[in-house]
Amino acid sequence: LGFVSLLGTYATPFRLAFPALLAGPAEDFFSLLCRFPNVLQTVFDVAVTLPEVTFSVLSKLSFVGGHADRAVFRNNVQSVAGVEKRVYLRTLLSLADHDASDVLPLLRCPVLVIAGKQDQLTPPRVAKHMADRVPTATYREVNGGTHFALIEEAELIDLWIKEFAQKIFFKPDRVSVGAAALVTPQP
Repeated sequence: LGFVSLLGTYATPFRLAFPALLAGPAEDFFSLLCRFPNVLQTVFDVAVTLPEVTFSVLSKLSFVGGHADRAVFRNNVQSVAGVEKRVYLRTLLSLADHDASDVLPLLRCPVLVIAGKQDQLTPPRVAKHMADRVPTATYREVNGGTHFALIEEAELIDLWIKEFAQKIFFKPDRVSVGAAALVTPQP
């Protein structure tokens, strides 16, 4: 019935996010890590052991905003630390080749595209381009939001998604029944 793109991209994230000179090396780096997943495991182990240091480093790199919910961030890091690293890296590499740009103009359901204004991994220019290519898209941008905007501005994003869902699942028509007003779901 509807689709929400939350801090994502429609194609080749490394190539769309990074300048051409960095995109190839980024993909090569993930390919190398696939061969040595223990290196990545060590990085995650350190990140879980020192969550405040991890948060500080990633916020200085503008990967996560300083105002993100640190407890949620810590839980995210811990959950990723327990993932099989080869599978995780292969997933990232598969994303590197993913391209759904040909599908965008064909979408007919309502689409909500949410971007973080400071997102370095899936930049707003990419999200805006995606929204421009989808005939039914609405574009929203979290001012100051990074790739972790969901834990930086959870209430705002939650509001946008609820408004979007209301438009999809409920018509604004209200039917009065006695003293109560009912909103009826529409297929």
